[in-house]
Amino acid sequence: KGIFLLSNEAGKKTYPETLHKKITTAEGASSTQPSKRIRPIDRDIASAKHRFLFYCGSGNIHKGLHMVLEAFASLPQAELYICTKIEDDFAQAFHTSLFETPNIHVMGHIRPYGRTFRQLMKDCLWLIFPSASEGSPGSVADCMIQ
Repeated sequence: KGIFLLSNEAGKKTYPETLHKKITTAEGASSTQPSKRIRPIDRDIASAKHRFLFYCGSGNIHKGLHMVLEAFASLPQAELYICTKIEDDFAQAFHTSLFETPNIHVMGHIRPYGRTFRQLMKDCLWLIFPSASEGSPGSVADCMIQ
C-alpha cells in the first residue's frame, strides 16, 4: 500500500511524517521551477482567445476527442491543437475531421515542457479535456501550472 502523489518533495511534506515512506512523488505535473512557467505578459491574449489545446495521453475515445472534433468542426473561427497519439482506428473513423478541417491541427504526442509544448501554451488560451476516464489527469495539471 502506498500513495502516488502528483507533486514534489514540498507537496510530500504536507502529509504526516508517518506516511512519507509510503509516498512516491511524480515531478512534472507540479513543477515549481520558475523557468518552466510562462509569464502572463508573454501571452498575446487577443490572438490566443480563439485557440484551444487538447493535451493528453492515449485513449482517444475515453478522453473525449470525438466530441471535441464534432464541436470544432462547427466552429471555424476557433482553432484546435490536438496533442496526443492518434490511434489508427480513430484516425480512420475521424479522418476528415482530423486531417481535412482547416481549424483542427493534429500535433501528435509532444514532450511536456519541451519547445512545442511551451509555444502552444503561449499560443492557446484554453485547455479542453472532456475525459470520461480521468480522476486527476497529470496533463491538465501540467497545463494549469503554466
